[in-house]
Amino acid sequence: MPDLLPPHLPPSNLAFATGGGDMGALLRALDWAHHPLGPLAAWPQPLRTAVSLMLGARQPMYVAWGPALHLLYNDAYRVVLGARGAHPEQTFGQPFAEVWADVWEEVRPMLSATLQGNPVHAEDHGFIVHRNGYPEQIYATFSTIALRDEAGQVAGVCCMCAETTAEVLAAQQRDHALHELETTNEKLRIAADAGEFGLFDHSLTHCDIVWNTHARTHFGVPPDGPVTHTLIDAAFHPDDRERVVAKVAALLAAPGDGHYRDEYRTVSAIDGRERWIAASGRLLRDAAGAPERLVGTTLDITSRKLFEASVRATASEAMVAAEANAKFRTFFEQGTHFGILMTPGGTLIEANRVALDAGGYARGDVLGRPFQACGWWSGSPKVAAEIAACVALAAGGERVRCELPYFVAGGGERFIDLVIAPVMGDDGALLFVAATGSDITERRQVEERLRMLDAIGEATRVAHDPKTIMGEATRLLGQYLDVTRVAYADVEADNDRFTIRHDWVTPGAVSTVGVYSLDLFGSRARADMREGRTLLIHDVERELTDEDGAAMFTQIDVRAIICCPLVKGGRLAAMMAVHQRTPRVWTAGEVALVEAVVERCWAHIERVRATEALHDADRRKSEFLATLAHELRNPLAPIRNGLEIMRMGADKPGSALRLGGVRAMMERQVGHMVHLINDLLDIARVSSGKLVLQMQPVDLRDVIATAIETSKPLIDAAGHALSVDLPLLPVPVDVDPVRISQVVSNLLSNAAKYTPHGGRIVLTARIEGDEAVVTVRDNGVGIAADMLAAVFEMFTQVARSIERANGGLGIGLSLVRRLVELHGGAVSAQSAGVGLGSSFAVRLPLMTAALAASPAPAPAGAQRGGQGVALQVLVADDNVDAAATLAALLEIAGHTVRVVHDGAAAVEEAARFQPDLVFLDIGMPLMDGYEAARRLRQLPALDGVMLVALTGWGTEEDRARSRAAGFDRHLLKPALPDDVEAVLAAATAVAAAAARAPA
Repeated sequence: MPDLLPPHLPPSNLAFATGGGDMGALLRALDWAHHPLGPLAAWPQPLRTAVSLMLGARQPMYVAWGPALHLLYNDAYRVVLGARGAHPEQTFGQPFAEVWADVWEEVRPMLSATLQGNPVHAEDHGFIVHRNGYPEQIYATFSTIALRDEAGQVAGVCCMCAETTAEVLAAQQRDHALHELETTNEKLRIAADAGEFGLFDHSLTHCDIVWNTHARTHFGVPPDGPVTHTLIDAAFHPDDRERVVAKVAALLAAPGDGHYRDEYRTVSAIDGRERWIAASGRLLRDAAGAPERLVGTTLDITSRKLFEASVRATASEAMVAAEANAKFRTFFEQGTHFGILMTPGGTLIEANRVALDAGGYARGDVLGRPFQACGWWSGSPKVAAEIAACVALAAGGERVRCELPYFVAGGGERFIDLVIAPVMGDDGALLFVAATGSDITERRQVEERLRMLDAIGEATRVAHDPKTIMGEATRLLGQYLDVTRVAYADVEADNDRFTIRHDWVTPGAVSTVGVYSLDLFGSRARADMREGRTLLIHDVERELTDEDGAAMFTQIDVRAIICCPLVKGGRLAAMMAVHQRTPRVWTAGEVALVEAVVERCWAHIERVRATEALHDADRRKSEFLATLAHELRNPLAPIRNGLEIMRMGADKPGSALRLGGVRAMMERQVGHMVHLINDLLDIARVSSGKLVLQMQPVDLRDVIATAIETSKPLIDAAGHALSVDLPLLPVPVDVDPVRISQVVSNLLSNAAKYTPHGGRIVLTARIEGDEAVVTVRDNGVGIAADMLAAVFEMFTQVARSIERANGGLGIGLSLVRRLVELHGGAVSAQSAGVGLGSSFAVRLPLMTAALAASPAPAPAGAQRGGQGVALQVLVADDNVDAAATLAALLEIAGHTVRVVHDGAAAVEEAARFQPDLVFLDIGMPLMDGYEAARRLRQLPALDGVMLVALTGWGTEEDRARSRAAGFDRHLLKPALPDDVEAVLAAATAVAAAAARAPA
């Protein structure tokens, strides 16, 4: 509750109502305008003073005011009210007779006496109250005083009290333990003589001190005459004076309204009597925050102090028995295990709260009854007989332990680990039989679930296919749960369709194997599955409507369902469903078991699938390596034969014509090998993420035309008819034209290789929505249905006999798919079956707007030639044959050539030879090409030399590294003649320019 005054009430009139915790907040929040006490601002000063003292007091205190004695109380008094204090707004301000109706007849004479001017004090007074809904014996110490209104008439009662039930019960235990304390009650009555409350009100601004008669008595001040600070200071016991004065000074110096509580001694100036006083007060401040008044109460607690001293003096004799009893009660009631105490004959004489609460029984249900006849065991005569036998054994001196079911009052069965043992006295005689135990229901359920999971794990551990895993897992789970059906389903990538590949059913139940859509089972099932929540239905007819899946579940004879989703990588991957043909209340343990099974089942299936994938990848890799060896040997054989022909027929008649054909054949075979190697390099670049696309706006028709030009010789050589259907208008796309041309060319070449001689190939392009679609169809060998999903995988080979006859490594389609996906597109394959041809469709996103301008023409290549200027060329390559053949070509072209075979020799020779052009291999001994280039660039005499990297490494990273080392060009081995001639032309131009420059 807010601790603020209502804004419409003047703070100066309501300072008495500030603070006070929850009851102070309630006092300020209630609407008193229509209450018999009237609005707060109109309350008389005596009532204000009493309420202010009450709110500031830490001990329970109430004020009853007016003819009906309307009850006002502080936070401490709420504890006394018990359950009635839980909702103080129902009792605060109500007539005392209504709040305490159950004790009104007993309390009314005390209040009447107080209202007649006769204060009442009682210690450890007993009451029977119903404050918590049942009769309860309590004890309280209290003092009442009359409150007078401004006219001097008695208008109410103020009471300070303290509940002493615990102390009285403790005293009774001590009395029972030791007969020597029979005089304790008399001492208690002597020490409990009534001490009446003193009231004080100190004005700190006007130095006015107002004390009532009791306060004067407490300090030994004469009943007449003014009360001064001198009298007060003199009244404090010398040993307490300095401490009390310092505490009050600290209260005045601290910020805010402070509360004061202290206990000290006073010495009467009248008769020298020493008293113990308990003081409680409150400091009030003015609007500026300066201390204004100190109000409070005093109470003579001398009798209490004397009693405490008496108890301390005599308690040592009683503590042994009392502590033993307290320890037993604490241990017995606060223990976490069942606790039962019986007579040697088995009659139950005590049960702790754990034992009673576990079965839902009251103490009266079991006390005085034979243990075996109590409700815990009454559900089974067999269990009751076993309990009786165990009690008899314990009475004979044995300790017995057993695990048994026990029964709950509201119905239901749980399990307990129970120990029944004898309790012996010091003389060895049997005193009691004790039973202790702990509930092991959850432990047994967990153990059973673990055994079930172990059984499933063992059954699936050696399985080699997903069907066996699903079959064993669903069977074991279904039999364990005693259900109608258990099904396991894989979810498709679209996150909607799922396939039940196997289910276990009881005899007579229908199988649900098939393909389904989540939408068929209603919005609740769909939402739960996609969000990874277990669907839990205890009764389909009560919990679902037909629109929410009830009709579908009813159709497959299901009334209760557990359906556990398995979400992996943010996608619904699998589900396991447990069906019951009758309504069933599923337990949390059953749900947890199904969730664990689907997780383990998926893990085992994925393990098997991963193993199959590894085996398949290994098989395809082996086939690929065999095919690669075959494909590399194919061109090597004619090349080798051609070399032999050139050697043998060089001087034979007509050799020029014959050798020209041989050279053309060798060029074709070398080109085929280069193509194979380039495909391998491309797939490696794509797989490692090192392929960089050179994107530009183009007309897709031009890219297709380039691809057709590349593939036409292969198509014509196979005798195929090629039909092309392109749109009349431009097809604008933003792509790397070289790579998309490579994609289309690969598809055309694939169609040419896998179509028997004289076949038909159709290439079409069209616009569908915001996509461009290129389709290549053929009437060739086709693709088996089980291979369609794998045809784009690495090393996959379809129709291997044709492939071996016509070339291919099984990587072309994998490269196609990866290049298309890099462009944000997709590729798919279709075939009606083996021998029925195939169709491949490539989808690419269209540009968001039409081409603003025609694609820029490709830069013209360097002019061929090099004639007119003879260059000095240095060739450095650790491959002796490669260096020698390149040098021979250069010399034939009229250039002067030097050859070395390592980087260090290249630097030395270049310093002597001073070449115009240097070809450097990268991977050379002693010094690699990068370091050689850096050193050449440091030679002043070679300031204008052109450096060309000649290497088998061609990634963008390799090219960037060669540029950083100082190379001007980067050629891939084997270098094409056109590329070499372009380099020579550029070097020739540089040399010619240098020759024309003035000296």
